Amino acid sequence: MRRDVIVVAAASCACRILIAITAASTGLAQSGKWSAPELGHIFDPEARTIRIISGVAGAAGIDETLAVPRKLAGAAIAPHRNFALGFNHEDGRLLIIRWTADGVTAEPLEGAPASFEAAVFNAEGSAAAVSTGESVQIWTGLPDAPVLTRELAAPGLTALALSDDAALLAAVFEGDLLLWSGDEPRVIAHGAYSALTFRKAELAAADAEIDQVVLIRNLAGEPELTVLAGPAEGVAGPAALAASADGRALFVANRRGRSLLAIEIESRAVIETACECEPSTLAPLKGDALFAVTDLTQEQFALFDAAGTDARILPIPTAGGNR
Repeated sequence: MRRDVIVVAAASCACRILIAITAASTGLAQSGKWSAPELGHIFDPEARTIRIISGVAGAAGIDETLAVPRKLAGAAIAPHRNFALGFNHEDGRLLIIRWTADGVTAEPLEGAPASFEAAVFNAEGSAAAVSTGESVQIWTGLPDAPVLTRELAAPGLTALALSDDAALLAAVFEGDLLLWSGDEPRVIAHGAYSALTFRKAELAAADAEIDQVVLIRNLAGEPELTVLAGPAEGVAGPAALAASADGRALFVANRRGRSLLAIEIESRAVIETACECEPSTLAPLKGDALFAVTDLTQEQFALFDAAGTDARILPIPTAGGNR
């Protein structure tokens, strides 16, 4: 097991300037106009809008905001797509917020609730499960042809996850891990699960009480649980899970342990990367394995770059300093 602490020094600033100059020169030569590359987007609750994470891994910033036509009380950014689900308290229903080269639009999602407590997407960002605290709606065809495929009366759910084909919904209710393939759920495990994510046809779950990450196979039949990692491997207060695009690895955000884990599924090898932050999320950004691991309400905003052989934490400056 290896612990890596990434320290950003003056050299990284010089590197960032060099990258920006090189990119600008290339962009100007090709199109006569340059714009900074984008790594993804994040909701800013203080500004009540969506901000752009610009630059490249290791040389990024979040100084810009999207020109969203409405102030937002909440938003969930779709992975790998240029849209989000958002809400305020005036429109009366959720908004689909899209951004293209032509600008930003915010259109009501007909049939959706006025707000959500949680919204999670499938891996490709084409479907979402939206929880109001009393019910869950599952939407497919996002963002261009949205269809409400199911609505479940399911109060008090936590830690939602939606399968890639949007056919399965997993959630936690009072110590039970539930799985929906139709209108009624079945219990597939028990525990204090704090985070869930689908890995192809399997479900990964993190138990914050016993500091354990399990993989659940055979979801259509009798579920089979395999322990992937526990306290000895560095699991400490898991707050979020994510799977790599190829399904070979799982990533764990340890809030209490202030670290990120990369677990190779087949070998069970674990690499732990220390963070001078309290990781609370694993929001996918552009790239093979790049995630935002904090939000803008925390003192330190940081990314986790797990691509390649060396995982690293990337602290990101915000306009006006960290919050």
